[in-house]
Amino acid sequence: MPTILTSDSDRNIHCTDTLSNTISSEALNDSSESWIQYLRDHRSIIRATSTYIDVNESTMIKYRYRIRKYLNSVNNSYVQLETAFRIVNRLHSDEDFTENLTGFYLPNLNRIIEMRKMYTTLKSKINKMN
Repeated sequence: MPTILTSDSDRNIHCTDTLSNTISSEALNDSSESWIQYLRDHRSIIRATSTYIDVNESTMIKYRYRIRKYLNSVNNSYVQLETAFRIVNRLHSDEDFTENLTGFYLPNLNRIIEMRKMYTTLKSKINKMN
C-alpha cells in the first residue's frame, strides 16, 4: 500500500480551515448582552492584537453606514468580526461609520475565535455551578 505524504503547508491550511469552521460566524457575531459585555471587558486585549488600517475619504464615502459591506469587501471572512469590530472601534451603530473616520482597528480573527472558545467554556462552567 503506497504511503501518501502531505506537506506541512497542506496541514496548516487544513488546521486553519478546521479552526475557522469550529466557531461559526453567528457565534462570533452573537448579539447577546453577555457576549458583547465579554468583548467590552477585553477591549484592550482585542485592540492590542488588532491591525490599524488607515482609510481614505473616498472609501469611507463608498461604505458610509455599511460596516458589514466594508468588512466583506476587505475579506469575506471579516464579516465574522462585525461585533468585535464595532466594540474595538466604539461604533455604536452604522451611523457612526462615516467619512469622518480616517482609520480604525481590524480585530484579529484567530484571536476573536480564541476568545469565543474561552467565553463558551466560562459560560458553561457558570451554568454548571447554578
